[in-house]
Amino acid sequence: MAGFLKGKRIGYYLNIASCAVGIVALIVYLVYGAALGMYENAVIALFIAGIACGVLQMFIRFDWFILGMAICFSLGLFAFVTCTETVGSIADYMNSIVAFGHPEFIGNIVAVIAIAAVAVFIAVVGCFCRIQNKAN
Repeated sequence: MAGFLKGKRIGYYLNIASCAVGIVALIVYLVYGAALGMYENAVIALFIAGIACGVLQMFIRFDWFILGMAICFSLGLFAFVTCTETVGSIADYMNSIVAFGHPEFIGNIVAVIAIAAVAVFIAVVGCFCRIQNKAN
């Protein structure tokens, strides 16, 4: 294991952290979707694509994968925030009514947004860091 990690820089570890946080965001979204009884396929596909890009970056030296991970996580977060159930639920919660969504799931919604935002932030910061030393 030490040989595998030899020569890796901070960007590599940020990549691992972003993948881990992305997995947590996907799990929290799936729990929210199960409670709601519906899923947005775009959100699931984009989070899975982002995680796949991060995993591929760990084993294949191609710097565009980490950019792909940041883009997929960003678009997944955008798709989640702009889906009708999310916006309606936030509007209902803020106005103390039940008209457009499910305000009882506001905790789940905020958790998904916060965790996905952390994954996006780590991935974007990781885009500006070197993954490994030049010799490797």
